[in-house]
Amino acid sequence: MKTFIFAFSLISSLSYAQIRTASTTVGSGNDMTIDVTINDFTGTTSFDVSGPSSKWFAAAFNTTNMNGYSIVLNNNGGNPVEYTMNGNGAPTLQTNQNLQSITSSTTGTVKTFNFSRVNNTGNSNDYTFTTATTSLNIAYAIGSGVNLAYHGPNRGSATLTFTNPCAAAISNTLSTLDICPGETIEVFGSQVSVGTYSDTIWSSIGCDSVITTQIVNALPLIESTIDTNLCNQSTFDFMGTELTTGGEYRDTTGCNLTILNVNFQTVDAQAYFNSGSLQTALPFHVTQWYNCDGDSVITGESGSSFLPSQAGNYAVISSTNWVGESPQCVDTSDCILVTEADLLSLNHLTEKDVTVSVHNKLVSINHKLKADVYVSVINALGQRIIKPSNTTQIDLTQYPKALYFIKVETEDRSGLFKIAL
Repeated sequence: MKTFIFAFSLISSLSYAQIRTASTTVGSGNDMTIDVTINDFTGTTSFDVSGPSSKWFAAAFNTTNMNGYSIVLNNNGGNPVEYTMNGNGAPTLQTNQNLQSITSSTTGTVKTFNFSRVNNTGNSNDYTFTTATTSLNIAYAIGSGVNLAYHGPNRGSATLTFTNPCAAAISNTLSTLDICPGETIEVFGSQVSVGTYSDTIWSSIGCDSVITTQIVNALPLIESTIDTNLCNQSTFDFMGTELTTGGEYRDTTGCNLTILNVNFQTVDAQAYFNSGSLQTALPFHVTQWYNCDGDSVITGESGSSFLPSQAGNYAVISSTNWVGESPQCVDTSDCILVTEADLLSLNHLTEKDVTVSVHNKLVSINHKLKADVYVSVINALGQRIIKPSNTTQIDLTQYPKALYFIKVETEDRSGLFKIAL
């Protein structure tokens, strides 16, 4: 989002340029034409003056006699020059000449000069042109030849009546522009925030022909937050970006800000053989032991340790959440090989310590151990079918004839005893 804020305001009703123009034809034979345009927009006055190509001709401003500011044209066939008139005496050539952009052309016996001058030259002898003037007295003279000399009878005065050449200003309101809070937008070449702005379009001569306005409207900011939990094996697509790590992610579409908080739950199941049993130490919510060789979950074995009844490959399945919670992130450890040697090398209870006998599917356990003894039953698939209990007799009449293992455990010793029903 942009943060630079620039504000401005133009009041269109007060910004009209002032331009005034006037024209007159003078001379005994209507042989001199004077066009004057005063422009406050450019600060200059433009002149278009025509006269006989074989004579000098002159115009004086804000006077009706031979005093004041005048411009003499075609003197010696040259460009217009500024003079100060001194009554009936010869005019004085001004030291500082302010006429500029002078061009001339001749058509037949008529010579035309186009030139301009700043409205206010700062010279007290010069006339200051202003658009506040509605009418302006002028004096004129046309000589008898090209060289500046007595003009003869072809002289006089007239009045320039000024009018406004510009059409009425046109006010046009553009469509509303919408931006989000805190943003700026370019209006009329500048970065702006919320507000109403206007601009003036000028014509080549300075007429304020079109006024345009612009309103900027702030939309409400809609912010939403999403929290999601993902498993570490997962990926998540957020606004076209594939996320693989947790954190806060933001996306702005128009004035809608979406904040996504991603939490990747990592589960890394690990199993190892230690102190006579398979163990897992990671504190996950769910732990289930798995028989890799039989490709089956071992029923009833969900503790942090597991003692196999036979050699084989075993693994642990761990989850970050309870069953039914979302997401259920699950990982299975590498398979751990437990050999016959591993089982025999343990601090096992033997038939010297425990005697197991079976009669009509009733199992009797006799021992001389002083410690508390817990007995459970495991089937041939390694599944615990009867949980550990402090008992010396187990009734297996509901179970089919098969090979079973009686597991006898104390605090620090255990043993497996094979029986057949």
